[in-house]
Amino acid sequence: MAYTQQQQQTSTSPEIDFHKYYGRNANGVIEELKKLGYNPIEFDAHMLIQGRALPEIPDRKTLHIYVNKSGNTVQQIMNKH
Repeated sequence: MAYTQQQQQTSTSPEIDFHKYYGRNANGVIEELKKLGYNPIEFDAHMLIQGRALPEIPDRKTLHIYVNKSGNTVQQIMNKH
C-alpha cells in the first residue's frame, strides 16, 4: 500500500490542503479535522526521525498526525492514497 505526505489536495475532501496545518497547534488541528469528518490519530514525530516502521493507515478518512511533542505542533500529516 502506498502512503504519501499530503502536500496537495486529498481525494476525500478536495478543498483541503493538509500542508497548511504544518507548524500549527496539534490540538486545534485535530479538532478541526474531526469536524471535517476525518479520524485523526496522533503520533510522536520522533517516529519519523528514528526510521521506525510507521503504522498502517486503514482507510481514506483516517489521518496520521505526527506531532512535535516539545512544541505540540503538527510536523506531518499522512493519509492513505
